[in-house]
Amino acid sequence: LSSARRGVRAPRAAAGDVHPAEGLLASLATAISGCFPIVVVTSALLGVLRPTALTWVPASWMSPFLGLSMLGMGLTLTFADFKRVLAAPRNIMLGVCLQYSVMPSLAFVISRALALPLDLTIGLCIVGACPGG
Repeated sequence: LSSARRGVRAPRAAAGDVHPAEGLLASLATAISGCFPIVVVTSALLGVLRPTALTWVPASWMSPFLGLSMLGMGLTLTFADFKRVLAAPRNIMLGVCLQYSVMPSLAFVISRALALPLDLTIGLCIVGACPGG
């Protein structure tokens, strides 16, 4: 039986006792989270202003980079963010309805106005349905 089942509690660390690795990991995570928006914006600007500077990045890296970007955004969320969102369910439902109706429709209209080929039209409509683009 585990000590918890026998009613024996494991000794607790004092409030100031933190393993050095935990403090380092927390500091590293905080630093990465703080720098993440800067890295993303800088990379985007570099891609727009000097596209040749990013030609060394293979196309096969796009999905992992996108996943890393999404993970970085998710790491910045807190429980307070979720509480705030759940406090206004009407606004959330309105946003969901608009996201999956107005945004893809607008993407379709823009693609027709620009006379985009079918594959780009489909891609634009899919991106239009993605929250946050």
